[in-house]
Amino acid sequence: MVFGPKRGNVIYIFEDFIKDFGLLVIACIFGLITKNISSILQNIPVMGIVLFGPIKRIFEYLFTYYTIDSEKLSVKSGWLTKNSIEIPLSTITTVDFTQNLIHQIFHVYKLKIDNASNINMTNNHSKIKMTFNKKDAFLVKEILSKKISDKINGFNIADESALIETKEETEENVYTVLGKDIVLMGLLKSKLLLALGVIPIATAAISTIIQWLSISDKTVFDFFGSIINQTGSAIAIIILVLLIYIILLIIGIAISVVRYYNFKIINKNDSIHIEYGLFTKKKFTLMKEKISGFAYEQTILMRLLKWGTLQVYAIGYGKGDEDDNKEEAIVCPILKVANLNNFMSGIIPELSTNDIYEKPGIKSFRYFFLSAGFIFSVAIFISSIIISFMFSSFNMLWIAGMTVFLIGLLSVYLEYKNTGIYGNSKNVSISNGAFKKTTVYIK
Repeated sequence: MVFGPKRGNVIYIFEDFIKDFGLLVIACIFGLITKNISSILQNIPVMGIVLFGPIKRIFEYLFTYYTIDSEKLSVKSGWLTKNSIEIPLSTITTVDFTQNLIHQIFHVYKLKIDNASNINMTNNHSKIKMTFNKKDAFLVKEILSKKISDKINGFNIADESALIETKEETEENVYTVLGKDIVLMGLLKSKLLLALGVIPIATAAISTIIQWLSISDKTVFDFFGSIINQTGSAIAIIILVLLIYIILLIIGIAISVVRYYNFKIINKNDSIHIEYGLFTKKKFTLMKEKISGFAYEQTILMRLLKWGTLQVYAIGYGKGDEDDNKEEAIVCPILKVANLNNFMSGIIPELSTNDIYEKPGIKSFRYFFLSAGFIFSVAIFISSIIISFMFSSFNMLWIAGMTVFLIGLLSVYLEYKNTGIYGNSKNVSISNGAFKKTTVYIK
């Protein structure tokens, strides 16, 4: 055996403390602040249900063992029902490191192992996850990354730098994303999805605060009514939209800085290493032979300023799981268009391209109107006109419908303008998208 059989670190039981106990802690704090202790006591059965997760983790920790030999990684688990998973080392595609705050405090690492043979498994088994102390975590990562057991003989596993900072690392093959560029990314990324997530939460929070402060609905309506009377409804709406947008910009910048803090790409002979994160630190190892291509994504603002986000196509990287279902396949969060070709070809030489794309002819433009989005915008426009004529209280609804129609029309034009294809004997590139342009490069 090269490693194990060995149980993971005991911190595995507590690593999802916020997810397991977060709502319970918030409820207790809120009950103490409002001096409503009876509501906490009434929910003791709910607390018992909440404790099921940590108890389940205790059994998983006690009855799960990891073993690595010269050919495979084995995971044996279960108490009453025994389970065994074997992963051939030759199929390993990514070895990921993740550290949340609890991991960092206790110097523990969470590893996520993905491989080419498990893509048909269920979501619960799409990744092998294990939690080890620093020494064991880096040893396992080195074994699985190299995939040849005899390469670890004589290797110094006591020092993290011995595994990460090898002689291959020079200034030429280490790319670090600057902090100002990460801030720029937060400014340029689309705010639509962020708004859909933030606005409902903010509305619920404001409603809770108003109830806690015992402010009546009449007082709230009178306050906003006075603002509208003083500024006018149109100006009030403009101010509200600008205020929301500024708040979303600040939140977007904060999320980008926290998520991609100290983003570093280390380009080695047979692999690339990606490290980033402030509160939750992540480290990915991608074998170059498993990388099939890249995707360069640009919002409208990014296109205007000639920036974009580069993602990678590699089995195991970017697929979410139950712990992180929003994980992105980011290989560089913000990259200039002028540097794109050199960056990709520096990792995969076959992906060197040029900017000569075959564009759709003018006669094909009419086919872009057959999109579901444009047809939907037309239906909305026609419906708004009918309602405006039928109901006098909605006589201005056609303006909103026309706005939707114009957005649909603009999306058709942008889709036509952004569509293109390029290919040679080494790679193929396809671009498409309306408000968000995506250019795919496949070797």
